[in-house]
Amino acid sequence: MKKTIKINEETHRRLKSLGKKGETFDDIIRRLLPPESLSSRGRREDRMRKLEDLAKIAKRKKEEELKSGKLERTDSGWRVNLGAD
Repeated sequence: MKKTIKINEETHRRLKSLGKKGETFDDIIRRLLPPESLSSRGRREDRMRKLEDLAKIAKRKKEEELKSGKLERTDSGWRVNLGAD
C-alpha cells in the first residue's frame, strides 16, 4: 500500500539531490531508511521473551516474600517487614 505525505519544497529539493539518475523518491527513501529484516524482528521477540521471563521471576519472588511474611498487603498498599526472615 502506498502512503502519500506532503513535504515542503526544501525537503523535496534535498531528497532530489540525494537521488541518483533515474531513481524515484520511493527508491531514495527506501535506501535512507533502516532495513526491516527478520533479524530485527527476532531480536524484538527475544527482548519480549526476556521481559516476560523477568516478570515471572518478579512474580515468583513476590509470592515467596508474601509467604515468608517479608511483604504484606495493607489498605494503602504494601508493607515490607525488614525484620522477618
